[in-house]
Amino acid sequence: SATLPVGLRRVSGVGSLSFDGTLGDDYDDGKECTTGLHRTGGRAERRRCFDDFLTRRLATVRTIILYLATLAAAGCGGWAFYTLNIPLPWLLGPLLTIAALSMLGLDLATPRGSRQTGQVLLATGIGLNFTPMVAIFVAENLWVMVLTSVASISFGAVAGLLLMRTAKTDVATAYFSCVPGGVAEMSIQAERWGGDPAPVSLAQSLRILTVVTTIPPVLILAGATGIELFQAHHIPFDAPRFAMLLAMTAAGGALLAWRRITNAWLLGPLGVAAG
Repeated sequence: SATLPVGLRRVSGVGSLSFDGTLGDDYDDGKECTTGLHRTGGRAERRRCFDDFLTRRLATVRTIILYLATLAAAGCGGWAFYTLNIPLPWLLGPLLTIAALSMLGLDLATPRGSRQTGQVLLATGIGLNFTPMVAIFVAENLWVMVLTSVASISFGAVAGLLLMRTAKTDVATAYFSCVPGGVAEMSIQAERWGGDPAPVSLAQSLRILTVVTTIPPVLILAGATGIELFQAHHIPFDAPRFAMLLAMTAAGGALLAWRRITNAWLLGPLGVAAG
């Protein structure tokens, strides 16, 4: 029998060669080769099928390299900010580094699910600081939190009216662009209510960028500190228990996502870790 190229094997009973083990019809010159490299169809067709296979595999390798390069750039940005003792280094460093590289026109990308992974880790860290004393403090000041939430939404609504008149946009787009919320969540809500998600996403991103790059550094440089009750607790690292905790918090996020709860990958892990 003919010698097969490395990585190919014969699909039994079909008389064709396959990379992925799938069974498909004989290659047709008018169809794209999607099931592997087939023996039938002539030398030109087999060559085109092989080129198509290489193109797909090279595209996959390029995507993986792009993911790693983006994450490496973000990590370097965080490390640089940490070395320079800049406030919130592991948030501002990656944020500003990736933003600068994007504005320079570089091609960047992150793996699918990276946003949800980050939310799980963030919510897990926050939830571990929820102690019974913190819960009592939150319950005693719940009215303040409700009042500030209502005020924030009200100010956002007023700003939305101004934006609607000045930018000549629709109500949904203007409202969800100005009311504080998550970028993805507000964009989804805007689209659901007939608005344009693109300007909503841009407005919310600019708001978050402005807040995290100005308010925390100013407070830290001014010497403002929180009360001891909210100081981060240093817990000895235990790899098996940490893996179990992440599995539980991820399951909590997946459960809320399955139930289509807004901001599921933050609220679910937060509730599990706090419990």
